Amino acid sequence: MDKMTEALGRLAALFYRAAEMLAAFVAVVVLIYVLLGDASGPFVAAVIFNLFRVINIVTPQTLIALGLVAFAYAILRFRRRD
Repeated sequence: MDKMTEALGRLAALFYRAAEMLAAFVAVVVLIYVLLGDASGPFVAAVIFNLFRVINIVTPQTLIALGLVAFAYAILRFRRRD
């Protein structure tokens, strides 16, 4: 059972690392767009367009729901420690 827990921990760490790298990549693409504008190329423009689409999809109700889920998770995790 310890091997499985350890393997799942490594897998979770790998997913977190991948998410961090993708977030850094998107940040670099946004920076390139800010610096070069429309001359930055079609790939950068497509990434920015998709990013704006995702931002427009996320409504205030969705943000509130995500906040409540994160808050409930934090409370449950805090209670498990005691």
